[in-house]
Amino acid sequence: MHTWIPFLPYLLFSTLTPGVQGRRGDGSGDSDNYDSGENSGGGSTDSCATPKQPTIWKWDLIPNNADNYTSGGISGRDTSYDGSFFKGEASLHYTITEGETCYRYKDDAENTIQMLGYVWIGPQAPYPVGPTNPIIIGFKAWESRRSLDKISDSYSYIQWDESQIACPGYPDLFRITTTYGWTDFDARSYEAMDVMNMTISEAPTLAQGDRDQDQDRVHFNATMPDKLDHDTQWLLRFPGRICSNDLSYLLNTPPEQLAMNGSFTNTTFELTLSGSGKAVTSEKHQLSAEFRVSFSGVFDGDNSTEKLNLRQPDQPLVAWVPNSGLRVVSVGWMTSFICLGALMVFM
Repeated sequence: MHTWIPFLPYLLFSTLTPGVQGRRGDGSGDSDNYDSGENSGGGSTDSCATPKQPTIWKWDLIPNNADNYTSGGISGRDTSYDGSFFKGEASLHYTITEGETCYRYKDDAENTIQMLGYVWIGPQAPYPVGPTNPIIIGFKAWESRRSLDKISDSYSYIQWDESQIACPGYPDLFRITTTYGWTDFDARSYEAMDVMNMTISEAPTLAQGDRDQDQDRVHFNATMPDKLDHDTQWLLRFPGRICSNDLSYLLNTPPEQLAMNGSFTNTTFELTLSGSGKAVTSEKHQLSAEFRVSFSGVFDGDNSTEKLNLRQPDQPLVAWVPNSGLRVVSVGWMTSFICLGALMVFM
């Protein structure tokens, strides 16, 4: 009998047991656990083990308060809070209006950047109390000239640190969730708040007998409040070539105005993220900038356990039903199949 066979039960247990899989992080913040290369220092890129063909990281679109209620890709768990993913094409339009000018920026420089993006939309979690938005939207976009059907090959890691001390990180230029969850270790409790105040509405009712695709559409509008009660996490930055040093809105210097609006149907999603205010470079130069990110996407049924089921009688305006067309296999079950196959071959 092979010496490794007795360890197969433990391996099966580890792949099927919640908590053993490392997808979720420890609950201390929405993005800290995911940007392993982006914010970590020390060591050269040779020790970073950066994947050559990384998969798109979508889980940082789900805030911790909602993530605690999702199935986490574990077969047999309740999926009613899993929400839905949308993939699509995006574009960034920006204007630097005043302040110290980056030497790489010229009046005739490109000011529209082609991107790809992802959206997660899900129900608001029942706990912890605090958020009042009826739904949560998470959005991210990264620069890419690939077409939407090549999106799976578009998520190449980027060396953001010109000194190359830090490891390459996710290519995301923009990432934000309308709700943020964190752990208050002093109070030993989970906390959550709305980062943007959101309203949702249905399309106006047409005359009897008239109907168009807008009748199945839900509109949303979200704006950042004047003051947030807790530090949050977002990513709002421009491609490195625009400025001699990374130009971005920092967490302690947020945009003066930030808004997200758009609409969605059961199978499509339209979103615009816009903002303006003082942005800074790594050399602390301040620039006044305006930006607008436009996203147009379609339902990613291959990666969603739930699908939208909008405007149904006796249901909330935005509701979900199980996605019977799901084709993705959870990591735990896939690994267990490999282990079982190995056991049958070698025993």
